[in-house]
Amino acid sequence: MSGTDQFFLVCFLVSFIYYAIKFQKRSGQRKEEIKNQEIKNNAIKAILNAHKEVLLLKSQQLRSQDAYGGVDNAAWEREKKYFFEKYIFPNVPFVGCSEIEQILISQEIDNFIGSLPKPKNLYSQKVEPGDGVGYEKYCAEKLKECGWGVRLTKASGDQGVDIIATKYSKKVVIQCKNHSKPVGNKAVQEVHSGMVYEKADAAVVVSRKGFTPSARRLANSTEVHLIDDSQIKQLDELLNAG
Repeated sequence: MSGTDQFFLVCFLVSFIYYAIKFQKRSGQRKEEIKNQEIKNNAIKAILNAHKEVLLLKSQQLRSQDAYGGVDNAAWEREKKYFFEKYIFPNVPFVGCSEIEQILISQEIDNFIGSLPKPKNLYSQKVEPGDGVGYEKYCAEKLKECGWGVRLTKASGDQGVDIIATKYSKKVVIQCKNHSKPVGNKAVQEVHSGMVYEKADAAVVVSRKGFTPSARRLANSTEVHLIDDSQIKQLDELLNAG
């Protein structure tokens, strides 16, 4: 073998070893990246599962119809950003704070919410539609089961409040609507006024038939919480989430 052949052979062997080491290193890095991604995904899923009821409720409350007939997601997008900054970024390893990262996780939250079964309405069949007093008592019982102190107001002079509920140091005014169609702005306006009158910490409207887009927009601007009776058990978490 000539000196030139030996030189080229040595060069080939050196190159082969170099690229073999580089490939092995890159392969190891890739395995580490996959492992880290799996850890991150599992941590995100665990946090989403821990708050799934409130996330589902918030996603319903904070989406409304705009003046053009489309869906206004602005409030829901702000809520997802808050959730990312408050619960995901500080608690999930390998999560960055870049705009792309936030967009991807925002999409993951939407996909997670979309995969959840819609809550079944626990409305008592014993309470007939239109029976306002019966529905107020039903909601009061559900609140008591969740540890709330409950006081039913009188039919007259209630300032738009059917129930005053207390737990720990929190005071909440609640209006219960047993209507056969979605509840409109009036209930939101009344319970908000009731909150101011009672010097309460929060205001809630409970409806068995949902809410109009206009009522949802007004509730977003006045920070009134809109729920159905199946979500009374999540009231604590909903109020703590802000």
